[in-house]
Amino acid sequence: MRNESCPQEDAVLKALRANRWSDDLRKHFQDCSVCQEAEWSAEWIRNAAVYDESRPLPDPDILWIRAHFAAGEREASRVVWRSAIRRTLLYGSLGAAGTWLALDWMKANLIVVGLVLTVAAVWELRTYSLKFLYRVLP
Repeated sequence: MRNESCPQEDAVLKALRANRWSDDLRKHFQDCSVCQEAEWSAEWIRNAAVYDESRPLPDPDILWIRAHFAAGEREASRVVWRSAIRRTLLYGSLGAAGTWLALDWMKANLIVVGLVLTVAAVWELRTYSLKFLYRVLP
């Protein structure tokens, strides 16, 4: 995309299409880089727009299937990426916990015992509350 413009650019492009040049316009075209770039762009677009029958257009059904398959692959790669991140975080935290346990066994032992007792107490409370609910509810 250009930032420059030329007031005679439209006249130059019309002259190119019609192949009718005035002497002043031809001289301006030879000296003006903006008009030359516009001519080059217009020529490139004309050449790109030419339909080449030796290469037929692809079947739209195949294009749709490919696009649908590519969307599925993108979604699968997102899921795999998230899973890899979770696995990395899990292994990293397990490694850090293992290192901590190995280096500070006495503190870790007390914390682990405390966690086990807390889980056991919560489990017992859950069991008793379920028994109570079974007695109260018909």
